[in-house]
Amino acid sequence: MSSDDTKRSWAKYIIPGIIITIIGASLTIYFSHFYFVPVLTYQKFQPYRLSEKEQVTMIVVGNEGRSVATKVRVRVEAAGEIKSYQYDCPEAVTLTREGTNIVILACDRLVHGTQMTIFIIAGTSDRDPIRTMTATSDQVAAQEKGVGPSILDQVTSFTLGFLTSIVSASVVYIVMLKRNERRICRRDRDA
Repeated sequence: MSSDDTKRSWAKYIIPGIIITIIGASLTIYFSHFYFVPVLTYQKFQPYRLSEKEQVTMIVVGNEGRSVATKVRVRVEAAGEIKSYQYDCPEAVTLTREGTNIVILACDRLVHGTQMTIFIIAGTSDRDPIRTMTATSDQVAAQEKGVGPSILDQVTSFTLGFLTSIVSASVVYIVMLKRNERRICRRDRDA
């Protein structure tokens, strides 16, 4: 056995090992950073006029991801004074007010598939009684439902691209192995 044969026999084991390591590391990174993550969404519903100067608005904040959202914080700023508010959440919620027109709700976690519903009665005749609304967690910021591509659509398109690249790399590697086998068979046959 020559030294070239020894080098080739080592290459048969090293190259697949490197490829398997790269694919394993890529899958680990993908699942921990893109697949098992919380996806916070919020939806503001059409305000309902109670009187000429009061409107009630409902806001739903939900976790549609595959993981728990921790340290969820919802900040709602009304166009006028917030007269009354109610919330419904399966988790314990801490509520604080900043001034007369800002309400902040905080909960330690929001399990995937759960929602937090907030009802606000604002003293305003504006068309939209909610001036600004944000929902955040330790991991992500919420996205409004129905506005732009959803985060789940972005993750799905990334998944398809990622899987396509892995399959393409595997096909290229298999083709390279088959070519190498043919070359070795021809060389052995000629010798």
